[in-house]
Amino acid sequence: MARRCLPYELEAPDGYLIDDAVRVVQINLDENASFVFTNTPMPVLRIIKTSADGTRLGGVHFRIAKIEDGAHYLDRITDDNGEINIDKLDPGVYSVKETATTSDHIIDVREYHVELFAGKTSTLTIENQKRPNLIVYKNDADTGDPIPGTVFTVRAADGHSVDEIETGPDGRAVLENLLPGVYEISEKSVPSPYLPDAPSQLVTLYPNRDHTAYFKNHKRPIIEIIKENAVTFERLANVPFRVWYASNNTATGEFNNLGEFYTDENGRIVLDGTKMGELSLRDGWFRVQELEPLKGFAKVDPDTQEAFIPAGQGHTFVFRNQPLSAICVWKYDSEHPNIAIEGAVFQIRYLSGNTSGTGGTVIGTFRTSANGSFTATGLQKGTYIIDELSSDGDHVIDTPPQTVYLSGQEQEVVQVYFSNSPMGSLLVKKVDANDGAPLSDVEFFVTTSDGTVVGDANGKFVTDSSGSFTISGVEPGTTLVVKETRAKDGYIMDDVPQTAKIGAGQTVTLEFRNKKQGNLVIHKLSSTDKTPLEGVQFKLTYADGRVVDADGGKQSSNGLYWTNAEGQIVLSGITGTVIVTEVASIDGYAIDPSTQTQTIVVNPGDDTQHVYFVRFVP
Repeated sequence: MARRCLPYELEAPDGYLIDDAVRVVQINLDENASFVFTNTPMPVLRIIKTSADGTRLGGVHFRIAKIEDGAHYLDRITDDNGEINIDKLDPGVYSVKETATTSDHIIDVREYHVELFAGKTSTLTIENQKRPNLIVYKNDADTGDPIPGTVFTVRAADGHSVDEIETGPDGRAVLENLLPGVYEISEKSVPSPYLPDAPSQLVTLYPNRDHTAYFKNHKRPIIEIIKENAVTFERLANVPFRVWYASNNTATGEFNNLGEFYTDENGRIVLDGTKMGELSLRDGWFRVQELEPLKGFAKVDPDTQEAFIPAGQGHTFVFRNQPLSAICVWKYDSEHPNIAIEGAVFQIRYLSGNTSGTGGTVIGTFRTSANGSFTATGLQKGTYIIDELSSDGDHVIDTPPQTVYLSGQEQEVVQVYFSNSPMGSLLVKKVDANDGAPLSDVEFFVTTSDGTVVGDANGKFVTDSSGSFTISGVEPGTTLVVKETRAKDGYIMDDVPQTAKIGAGQTVTLEFRNKKQGNLVIHKLSSTDKTPLEGVQFKLTYADGRVVDADGGKQSSNGLYWTNAEGQIVLSGITGTVIVTEVASIDGYAIDPSTQTQTIVVNPGDDTQHVYFVRFVP
């Protein structure tokens, strides 16, 4: 007797499509029949999001929906690798639309269609163009110097204001992540003493391309009066001057007294329209007279200067005074004599008559100015001792006190020169021994050759993200001893100290190289079909008896590990001779005594060793 059967599949395994074909099979008496149903994996949709420069973009939002069923959709965001991977989808045509992108890119508003096929992965790559940045530079029209503090207004082509930007110390301002289009840039305000005389500019911004605009301003016409020491050219403050203006018609003899002014802390008087009114913008003669010299200085001869200044232009008057019975001290870098040292402190002591010695009366303490000098004026006849009390912090006091003699003549000026050796520094670099990549978070201990700890952390220094640290302000001739005390995770510590002798103004570099620790993979398999066995326990020790506790003991307890679902124990960051012992079985299997313990050597670097244990059924 025979029967006809019509078997069909009701449900497929997760991730597979139902085999909906109907089989017609006749089954005869005393016969067996076999039915074969084939399941095909469900399609996978892979979306790749890139920038115009080819880099992957994470954080981009998409909406995915099947064309024939738009009411049901999936919202997904690209991962750090710029990808979206969706499995277990039904075959068919899908709509892919970008709904939001990163702040520095332009959204792609197009709708893409992609067809998914059973058992296949369909990949769609979508590119975003980068938003352009607008960079504005502001410079002095005459000198080219940057002008900080200038405020610009940026408007779109339709007239609406986009933003305001202000130039920094480098005269640069940036407006980031704009949409492509036409923009107008105009000055809103400029710092004194500049005129807002730069016309606005129209610029066109394109995707993937930054645009740079340049603006120049002229200074407001000014009259400048400079007061200097005739020997050191140091600026002199609080010196009074009187200024007059005469019309360009000299026949009238007209003079206008503009007032009395004093030099500021920079030895400078600046007269512009705010102080002189409309007269500062007229053609005419200007007269400047020094009223009284600074104490300890002779009055300049002549004490009056005149100049014809055209309308809208400026002029600088320079007056220099000779110090009276003075000592001028100069301070400079011994390695680079053209570099002045500012902020060094000196003391001058007076010894009456022609007497020499180390005592004397202190007549004052002085600090060097920006040009590395100071002047002591109005000194009486006799011998003087100049002592350096402190330098600027970057140099060493290595010049002994100096003695000078003044004859008492009023115009006599004695110049004295002190040089200081610059401090040195030590740069310590920590790199990977294989590829030279910098290693951060590596700890070092630094002392001088006599054992004195360096720094304010008991000699401890740690490398930064660039794999280095610098010790500055080291006195010339000092020998530093550097030893690594803690390596980066996964690396072998280099505990051999290195020394460096620091010279004046010298930066000595020491480089430490660390080798990576190795890797160990333990495999546990069945002897019958080589399937991986999960849950088998092993104990790992080094040859000296220490247990192998990976990751500071976080991955094991007393060196005990268990195989995972793949039948493996994977360890990284270990180096040396490792003894691997199988200590506990799983149900249905026994330990093979012949391979229960195996010894393996894991080398530093990129070495990965594999150990295989095969378990048999008793």
